[in-house]
Amino acid sequence: MPSIFFCFIIVLSGCGTEYKTFKGEGELWSAEMKFMMTSDYETSDITLLYHGDDPGSVGDFEYSLDYVVGGTAGTGAKLSDGGVFQTSGGSSNGANIMDHHEIEVTVNWKDETETFTLKHNN
Repeated sequence: MPSIFFCFIIVLSGCGTEYKTFKGEGELWSAEMKFMMTSDYETSDITLLYHGDDPGSVGDFEYSLDYVVGGTAGTGAKLSDGGVFQTSGGSSNGANIMDHHEIEVTVNWKDETETFTLKHNN
């Protein structure tokens, strides 16, 4: 039985799944983007956090996250009562983000825009 368990661990460790987290902040916003990557698929979880006094005043907003091997954007996004927005997605392009890459975040709300950079944080 121990040899079967040992072989199972080796098979799982050979799956090639890699996790990366990128974080950064601006004056009124911060963001975190987490990636789970395999050799042929990538998923990402995005969290945007508004640090202003009244998250309800933001209303609908637009965001974009751009990096060397991809990017994502959204319109009509809404914050929770706590000032948090979360979304996730995936792609099968096989081009994975690297530790030295940076992600440029832009948030547009009302008549304001804020841009800041996320850096690898594992």
